[in-house]
Amino acid sequence: MKTELIINLTAGGGKPRPHLKTIFKYLKENGFNFKVSYTSHHGEAIELAQKAADKGAELIVSVGGDGTVNEIVNGIMKSKNNPSLGIIPLGWANDFIKSTDIPSDIIEACKILIKGKIKKIDVGVVNSQIYFANICGVGFDAEVALLANQMKSKHPNLRILSAFVYVFA
Repeated sequence: MKTELIINLTAGGGKPRPHLKTIFKYLKENGFNFKVSYTSHHGEAIELAQKAADKGAELIVSVGGDGTVNEIVNGIMKSKNNPSLGIIPLGWANDFIKSTDIPSDIIEACKILIKGKIKKIDVGVVNSQIYFANICGVGFDAEVALLANQMKSKHPNLRILSAFVYVFA
């Protein structure tokens, strides 16, 4: 199966970097062949996923958090092809995996990829151009998310709480 891992090294405050060797080793030892792409800026996973899908990738794996998953979903949906989405969760909250039965343990998540387990998910769309698979928020939700992303470099551990308090005040 033609597979591409799209890795966001900044997800979860840099969480993926120390796990990559383990992930690569486990997948290779279990006969899983893959190509690797790294994101370098916000929005790049959209481009990488669309390009991988257009080139015939059958499985695109998000290695990062919910934001990485969201970007990859958008890239897949913009392609003429329809690859499956795999997830190795290495973000802050990893909310998406909680509704899809993907374990938070990276080896257990890799086992799902190797077994080829597939679960259909619904994908929503806003204004015929922005896709979402997890949540879609407007108003208060969106304001908190925006501020949390702006604050993450200043106070990585308090970003969501501080954004919530700022908006609520």
